Amino acid sequence: MDVRTHPVCDPENFERNLRAEGSRFSLVNGNFYLAGGHDDDTSVLGHPEQGWGWLMDRGFDIIQTDWARELSLYRASRLSSF
Repeated sequence: MDVRTHPVCDPENFERNLRAEGSRFSLVNGNFYLAGGHDDDTSVLGHPEQGWGWLMDRGFDIIQTDWARELSLYRASRLSSF
């Protein structure tokens, strides 16, 4: 299953089905292709906008990562650019 085409990642479905119920969504990153390439590996190897940014753009509240400092810095850089 590819998360990029899974119905739960459709922004409209995400908002209606998860956020409306007060839910949060957690994504496990790791050695599996669970995140369709939008993961830690992509992010720390120089493309955080395609990794963590893709998840943030779709409203993911929780991102499980082994790279907490790097994710925090990336998140801060996105917030400062608005």
